[in-house]
Amino acid sequence: MRKIKHMRYKYPLLILGLFCFLLVFFVLIFQYSVVTGTKVGTIEGKVYSISQKPFGGHGIRIRKASFARVKLATGEFIQVRCAEYCRLGQDLVITVYKPFFSEQLRYVYDRT
Repeated sequence: MRKIKHMRYKYPLLILGLFCFLLVFFVLIFQYSVVTGTKVGTIEGKVYSISQKPFGGHGIRIRKASFARVKLATGEFIQVRCAEYCRLGQDLVITVYKPFFSEQLRYVYDRT
């Protein structure tokens, strides 16, 4: 069997490990700054209307996301993304998320 006389890098596993670490780091930054965000807290409200908005696919595999217009105890209306099915008149406990690089809050209802 032939022996390798010259390696391109002195520590290839260290470079591979560093690459994997950086990849995971950038995926986590993207997840918490663009997709979801960090959990800020929960609020309660009552569903007043429900709508669905299609997204993705360009005609192929279009999915519909359910959104509910919810009235909080303070009288303020917010739009909530329903991960689970929302019903009219239902009292919800809504999870509030805040992305890293934005002041806009995201409201999500998940039954769990």
